[in-house]
Amino acid sequence: MQPETPQGNQPAALPPVTPPVPPQAERHEGQEPSFYTPVNPSSYAGQTTATPPTPAAASSIHWEASEYVHTDKGSLWLVVFGAVVVLLLGLAIWFAAWTFAILIVVMAVAMAIFAFRPPHVLHYVLNDDGVQINNQTFAYNDFRAFGILQDGAFFTLTLIPIKRFSPALSVYFAEDHGEQIVDIVSAHLPMEHIEPDVIDTLMRRLRF
Repeated sequence: MQPETPQGNQPAALPPVTPPVPPQAERHEGQEPSFYTPVNPSSYAGQTTATPPTPAAASSIHWEASEYVHTDKGSLWLVVFGAVVVLLLGLAIWFAAWTFAILIVVMAVAMAIFAFRPPHVLHYVLNDDGVQINNQTFAYNDFRAFGILQDGAFFTLTLIPIKRFSPALSVYFAEDHGEQIVDIVSAHLPMEHIEPDVIDTLMRRLRF
């Protein structure tokens, strides 16, 4: 005869098992994510997970910015500029180089107009097709890489062309758009570390 099991002595139910929670990424105090490096998906326990981006924000962005950084010229700049023009013009007249004298006058007038003309505000659109500046579109296929430069309070997206002697395309943007801009462009072009060239350095020294 089998012994009877007393009523009420049922085995206790096991507590529910709670799955482990992925640890949060450690961030040092004061450290902020930089838009110089494209965003990479996070991984935990061998499983790759990525937060799906917002479709409207991930594939297109538009903003307005100046076509270049304008620097105010003081009276000292005018004095130095006038002295250089007079000196060059005097040398051209001394050596009877009339063509060179005319060229100096034309260049001086053009530089004066450019120096005091306020920059235009341009409308930029960045998407998977390329960069659109007002009504002109530049495709990614015309460029081999891109880089980021800081110019005063603005940052510059510089697209390096494939053709050797073609000028680079510079697009100004505010810092708060940087991460999204880099993420969009890095999906089509590799990012390189770039430095200002000789012409850019000279123009900044001349306060252009």
